[in-house]
Amino acid sequence: AGLVDATGTGTITDNDTPSFSIDSPSVNEGDSMASLEFTVSLSPASYQETTVNYAVTGGTATSDTDYTALAASTTLTFAIGDTSQTITVSVTDDLVFEENETVVITLSGASPGTTIAAASGTGTITNDDPGISIADATVEEGDEDDRNTLTFTVTLSPAPTDQVTVDYASSDGTTNGATAGTDYTAVSGTLTFAASETSKPISVSVIGDILSEPNETVVVTLSNPNPSYTLVEASAMGTITDDDEVVQNELDMEIVAEVAREVTTSVVTAVSNRVGSVVGGVAIAPLVNEPSVGVPSTGGFVDSGLLSILARSVRHDRERDGGLERSEMSLYRSLDGASFAYSPSVLSANGSAGATGGHSGILTVWGSVDYRKMSGSGEGALTWDGELASLNIGTDTLSESGVLFGVAVGASKGSFGYQGSISGSSGLLKMRVTTLNPYVGWSVSELASLWASVGYGRGKINYNDNEAEASSSKMKLASVAFGGRYRLFSADGLADGRSVQVDLKGEAWGLRNKVEGDEQRPMGSKSRAHGMRLAVERHSSGVLESGASMVLSGEAGVRWDGGDGDTGAGFEMGGTADYGDSATGMKVVATARVLVDHESDNRKEWGAGLTVGCRIDGRETGMTYRSSLSHGQAESGVESLWDSSAASRTSSEEKSLATRLDAEVGYRMYGVSGLHTPYVGFGAEDSSRRDYRVGMRYAGGSAISSGLEFERREAGNKQPDHRVMLTGRMNW
Repeated sequence: AGLVDATGTGTITDNDTPSFSIDSPSVNEGDSMASLEFTVSLSPASYQETTVNYAVTGGTATSDTDYTALAASTTLTFAIGDTSQTITVSVTDDLVFEENETVVITLSGASPGTTIAAASGTGTITNDDPGISIADATVEEGDEDDRNTLTFTVTLSPAPTDQVTVDYASSDGTTNGATAGTDYTAVSGTLTFAASETSKPISVSVIGDILSEPNETVVVTLSNPNPSYTLVEASAMGTITDDDEVVQNELDMEIVAEVAREVTTSVVTAVSNRVGSVVGGVAIAPLVNEPSVGVPSTGGFVDSGLLSILARSVRHDRERDGGLERSEMSLYRSLDGASFAYSPSVLSANGSAGATGGHSGILTVWGSVDYRKMSGSGEGALTWDGELASLNIGTDTLSESGVLFGVAVGASKGSFGYQGSISGSSGLLKMRVTTLNPYVGWSVSELASLWASVGYGRGKINYNDNEAEASSSKMKLASVAFGGRYRLFSADGLADGRSVQVDLKGEAWGLRNKVEGDEQRPMGSKSRAHGMRLAVERHSSGVLESGASMVLSGEAGVRWDGGDGDTGAGFEMGGTADYGDSATGMKVVATARVLVDHESDNRKEWGAGLTVGCRIDGRETGMTYRSSLSHGQAESGVESLWDSSAASRTSSEEKSLATRLDAEVGYRMYGVSGLHTPYVGFGAEDSSRRDYRVGMRYAGGSAISSGLEFERREAGNKQPDHRVMLTGRMNW
């Protein structure tokens, strides 16, 4: 065979691209013939001659003062095989103490076929002229038994070759000056630097106290350096930080700011519900788990919440092991959610007009109570929890033009324990706030209503910290709020017998809170907050073919909270299904609620519950049964979405999922002057808490009722609790 192509050529491709780089040298200013030697390197060496430009492009040193100026732009030439060249910058010596100075040289314009790997180098001219400086210092004051120390550091530069001395003395500061002998111990003397030593401390002992006062200052001044070093910084200020004031400021911005928010939303909710019930066409929510009570045909009290006081009282009292112990606010806890309205006007056939006091020229008195567990954690180490109760009482009248004018008075009080604050202290904070809130509401049309309210309040805060002297401060609270409701859809007497109502409602509010200062804390504190809520609610009620009634309620809404305290946005939804059959005595109520999302960890909640009650065989007398099962972080229905400020403000430990079962069996029988029902009950929560009940209820028609109950509560390894409760109610 012939050789078609007898020769082959192999090519070795060079992948080593020469790159320029420059280093960052340093030199002492006063060295003989001192100069900065920048080394420009080329790696690897090139097979041909290459060039690169350089120029001074920055630095803190001054041309022709601190160093000899270079040409605007200069070129370095690398012969074949060269790998480094030197750029020399001559340094000018002086006798002035100054900070180290820099010269920046930048490479550019490299020959084709080369690159620049490190384009800039910074040369440092190190100061060698002697100077002495003293730095500021800060320390927390501490308490009476503490002796904290302000430590001022005196620096000598450069390191001496022989002994150096300098005198020092302390004095009271000129701004919020500390007092020698009261706030600190005065010092004076001479510092001695041995050869090569560059720093020495000056210690000033602080005298602690438990008084809340402004931060105080101490001045230490240097003099008479020997030999003659320059006093670069001849004096320094020491700040004694008042940790007692820090504690109060932290409590104000975390706890007080959040409580002010809750106080405002409590009265805003009360006013909103009141105005809505008169001019807004609010649907009357069904009574859950309670016997029906006829509405009187003449003026008087109309109860929109009192019927379930006893049930709430029992429930809250059973929950106490998970939160605070019994407190002075136990009455408020039992009245949580209760409300009333009293008007001498004549009610309409269904009670709705009189129930709201909606007659022109008639003065109506109304009230509501809410109770909230609250907790939180600050940006630092502060954690806190407690409870807040609010009572809102108002009076209003409806003008002939359909405008509602009224004023509400709110009284709130709270108690909050805290620990782990900035100073490591713990203690108890108590608050009382009273607000005055004029309001107005009016129907814009048959479908829409609006309302507005302003508020002004005053209160008192008591601080009891284990690391500070007990103190109190006054506070002022101002707020403004407005809202409205619009009927999206309404229909009565549908083909299936149902009535349906769909409303859109919203409100917005803002507040300013000021905690007044005193002689110990002149500045006090200020906080602001604002919020907005928007929701759609739907109510549907009707009578089934069996004669039983069914009420369905649902609500979905968004909320946004801003300012100080607990802030963020969230979406919440919930619903209630209420089935009742008077013929059989069957009652079934299902509730669910979820705060789908909220930016604050303190406002996350969901829960669901199911309650079943019946009279065996549907008779008026005989065996009765009622049980309820709940799971989640709350037992709340659709009404809680709007009526509460947000999700229950419980501590982290209480937010764990819990399942609770309650059951009760009784026997209804006629006796002396009424209906008597002896009963036994049992409750359990996650197998760790149990309670057993036995009691007797008496009902004398719809006018009077009473009850007597004995209960035993068991919780883990704790000693069992026992209770006797006597209750009574009269309607007129």
